Formats: sequence, structure tokens, C-alpha cells
Amino acid sequence: KAEGWATMSGKGKAKKQGTEAKKLQAARTGAPTEEAYLLRVQNPKLAEDMKRMLRNQHEVPNKMEMRFKSDREGAFILGEKTFQASVRNLPCVTEVFKTLDDENLVKTVDVGQVVLVRDEEGEAPQQ
Repeated sequence: KAEGWATMSGKGKAKKQGTEAKKLQAARTGAPTEEAYLLRVQNPKLAEDMKRMLRNQHEVPNKMEMRFKSDREGAFILGEKTFQASVRNLPCVTEVFKTLDDENLVKTVDVGQVVLVRDEEGEAPQQ
């Protein structure tokens, strides 16, 4: 059992090192990197409005953005409303798959962080 744990740990480190190496290579070459986050919205009305927007059932406001005041804290702005947001690490990296025919899955990305949009409104950080 100890070997299995060591092997799993080793794979995780290799994967993390591979990801870091890709980011460094992209930074050196100027190539864009792709990052994916889960978006968790605590405000039920905001969540419902966003679902309707994604389904094209609700008009999208002219302003939708994320502003960060630090690596982990910021604000989510939708129209005239501003909500406090923070980036949190997930306990493990999660693989995301998509399907076009409900039979075949294609891995699209690994997600390791979640953007948490809190329920209370607040001020947007200055740029």
C-alpha cells in the first residue's frame, strides 16, 4: 500500500511539474495559455439570471467582468451590480469532459480552482 501512495504522489507531482513547465514555456514564447475555473454563484437571483443568459433567454447586460485586487480577491460585475468574489483551490484537480453524442467523451481541460461569487454586493476594486 505504501508503494501505491508513493506512486500516486509521484504522478501528481509529475503532472504539476508538467503544468508549471507548460506555463513557463508559454511565458517564454508569448503563447497564450488556457485556464479553466468553476464559477460558483451564491446569490440565487444572480445564478438564475446567468443561467437564462447562457440559454439566450435573458438579455446580457453591456458589462460583465471580473476585476481582481489581489491574486485571490476581487469583484464580479454584472451590469450595475458588483459582487465580491474570491478564487479558491479545489481539494484535487478535476477533469472536465464534453460529449456531442451522449456516448463518446472528450477530455477538454483540468480544473483546479473555483471562483466563488459571494451573495452580498460590494464595491469593485479600482483598476
